[in-house]
Amino acid sequence: MRLTLILILNLLLFTTGIYSQKESYSWYFGSNAGLTFDTPDGEPVALENSQINTLEGVSSISDSTGKLMFYTDGVRVWNSLHIVMNPDTAMHGHFSSTQSALIVKKPGVNSIYYIFTVDAGQYFDIIDPNQPDSKGLCYTVIDAELNNGYGEIVEINKLIKKPAVEKLTATVHFNNQDLWIVSHEWNSNKFISVLLTDQGIEDVITSSVGLNYDGPPIRSIGQLKFSPCGTKLAAAINEYDNIELFSFDNSTGKIFNPISILTFGRYSNYGVEFSPNGNKLYVSDFTKRSIYQYDVSELIADKINLSGHRIYGDKNRGVPGALQIGPNGKIYVAMLNSIYLDVIENPNLTGDECNYRTDAVRLASEKSSAKSLYGLPNMSQGYFFMTSNLRDTVVCAGDYLIIDPVTNVLFSEMTFIWKGPNGYSSNEYFLKINNFSETDVGKYYFQAFFREYIISDSISISYSQIPIAKIIGDSVICSDAPIILSSQFEAHEYFWSTGDSTQSIEVSKPGIYVLTLLNNGHCSDSDTLTVRAEIAKFEYLNPEVANFGEICLGERFDVRLKVKNVTGIDVLIKDVKLIRSSEEIFLNKFKNVLVKKDEIFDIIATVKSDLIGIVDDSLTFIISDFCKIEEYLPISGKIIAPNTLMIPEVESAPGDEICIPVYAKLDCNDAKDFESDVEFQVSFNSDYFYPESISNGEILLNEVVGGKRFLCVKVENFTLSGTGNVLTQICGKVLVGTDVNEPLMIDKAVWHSDLISSSFVYGNLKISACALEIRPINYFKPANLTVKSLFGERQLKFLLEGMSEGDYELTIFNASGIEIENYKYQNLKKGIFLHEFELNTSSLPTGIYFATLKSPWNFKSEKFIIIK
Repeated sequence: MRLTLILILNLLLFTTGIYSQKESYSWYFGSNAGLTFDTPDGEPVALENSQINTLEGVSSISDSTGKLMFYTDGVRVWNSLHIVMNPDTAMHGHFSSTQSALIVKKPGVNSIYYIFTVDAGQYFDIIDPNQPDSKGLCYTVIDAELNNGYGEIVEINKLIKKPAVEKLTATVHFNNQDLWIVSHEWNSNKFISVLLTDQGIEDVITSSVGLNYDGPPIRSIGQLKFSPCGTKLAAAINEYDNIELFSFDNSTGKIFNPISILTFGRYSNYGVEFSPNGNKLYVSDFTKRSIYQYDVSELIADKINLSGHRIYGDKNRGVPGALQIGPNGKIYVAMLNSIYLDVIENPNLTGDECNYRTDAVRLASEKSSAKSLYGLPNMSQGYFFMTSNLRDTVVCAGDYLIIDPVTNVLFSEMTFIWKGPNGYSSNEYFLKINNFSETDVGKYYFQAFFREYIISDSISISYSQIPIAKIIGDSVICSDAPIILSSQFEAHEYFWSTGDSTQSIEVSKPGIYVLTLLNNGHCSDSDTLTVRAEIAKFEYLNPEVANFGEICLGERFDVRLKVKNVTGIDVLIKDVKLIRSSEEIFLNKFKNVLVKKDEIFDIIATVKSDLIGIVDDSLTFIISDFCKIEEYLPISGKIIAPNTLMIPEVESAPGDEICIPVYAKLDCNDAKDFESDVEFQVSFNSDYFYPESISNGEILLNEVVGGKRFLCVKVENFTLSGTGNVLTQICGKVLVGTDVNEPLMIDKAVWHSDLISSSFVYGNLKISACALEIRPINYFKPANLTVKSLFGERQLKFLLEGMSEGDYELTIFNASGIEIENYKYQNLKKGIFLHEFELNTSSLPTGIYFATLKSPWNFKSEKFIIIK
């Protein structure tokens, strides 16, 4: 899809100048003097908060908005609160060093600043006998983010070279990012060029050129300055009657092409400064109390020497010291012990037209007795360089072109002139061309004016058609085979989001693919294609068979599913699987099968288990990595264990002791034996048989209701098998004395799972009576046990009531099953009887206890509590 582009070109890059110029807005120097250039008209006004008091070299710096960061005399550093930073430390500058310090920001790192320092020449030991040997060129590092954003010294007095003279200046590297810091060795003709990058000090270059700085130490005095564009370098040397001028290679750091500017008997040269356009050089002489101008537009010694002109001289006024260009393009002059600075208003102009003004900027006020001494703030000369970066460009058809010449806080004071093809002319800030076409092609000339700064340049703008981007190819992946995506139209360059740069690419994954076409390195169009993973769709033609109902334990059942591929494309099925991986279901092998569009195929799920349970799972397919599946088919049913409980026909005679078996048989042919608990109930006529015991399990209920006896039995861990096993035997006495054929019925059976169900086969009790028609029936009353407490006494009474002859046994247990007491009693009487047992509780603790009574015909248990 083609969009109309807005092309914005920043043609003027004030990369180290106007863009950063506010970093030079705060000046602190001399005796408590301070100025700010952050004013509507760019004219400086005095500040009353300066804490500095030093004779010569100083440096200060602001952030990109003009807010003060810190300032220094080369020995101490004051932060923006005007408090000395790291007060227990001292840098290796000196109050009597011409350019004692220079602050620069580390390239590319907003929070790190370097302070370079040089100390005073060895002449000072005449004044101060304690002056040590030269400390040389050093640097100190400040992290502006520390101390709550007020800065802190993190490295101090790192030596670069010694001995060094009192000269220190800086400019921008050819790459418009890095910095060159330049000084000079003592007793040598070597300049020192230090390269500062975002990695720190990366290199130190020396250039042996020009005069040898030796002899009287006072020759160390004098400023060193770059022209704003960084291609020229000037040095004032005290006690020499000349000024040195050099060329500078800002890509290598090398200094070359020395030119000696003769001063004809003037030996007190101190300050130097270039005009904004770099064509004029200004020099101060503190003995002659004069300021001189030289035309250095051509680097020819004779012409420069002939151009010398005194623009100021007054032996009755103060002594001129340092010269420093300001952010407004004017050059300021320090006057010793003056409450004013002098100024060169138009330093680009020749001779007296430069307009030298005395007492131009007042420093003192009612609250401040500030005054100028020798020094002014030393800073990177790159701050005052305005350069163009116009590059010929290609504009795409239909673009809205905006040429943005300058982005600057002072742009409202700038004026512009644009000239172009077909009589184009504009004084606007922007050069705007809407819907760029072939008729707009040509060369455009540009000029910008800002006070003393002037720049002229041109740009050629050509025209290019816009390519049309269109991706063609399949947009669906549902197999392991890759697909091909291609650009439908040709272009000069192809850029895919995959990193490929060919007209066609091979892709094997779903995703969003972007193609950008480029013509002439600039005009572009893009297209996007989403390659998706297809959703595989399958239709189950007989889904009802997936609910297979009930299957007998151990048996095998095949669920045969018919499935149709309704995806709309061929689908590679890597495997079939169960979501929950049920162990009861086995799927037929179906791996890496390519199923054609609309093909019908079979999936067989075999159900078999040796354990009862509910089967509940879902069938799905594993498709190739880039194809989704959304259909799931539930497969469900039950694995059951049906069985038969049977009582056989039993023949006996009255009075016989017999055992009636109860059989249980698993009705699944291929099932393995398994164990289960069961409770079942049998019933029969109470007049014909009395049950006394069972061979396996526990009698839960034995009672007579309406002449019918109900016997409930529990058997644990019974093994059900396909061959059948005896569940238990009911043993007792046959009672009646007449021929009967009495049914023995199984009323119910409850297993540990609902999946186990029983059917019943009833038996018969056949009683033969051939000797006596009537035989006596022995009636008995089950024994009963009652617990009684004797209040006030530490005894319990247990009252036994029964009617059967035989042995009785009473046992007392605590809650942990530990036997406490055991009593035995033999009843020899016929009929109902009573008997008491007494238990002494004085030694027994509070708690729950159990009393069990074993009698000839039954078993009785009572729970009681002893509380003390």
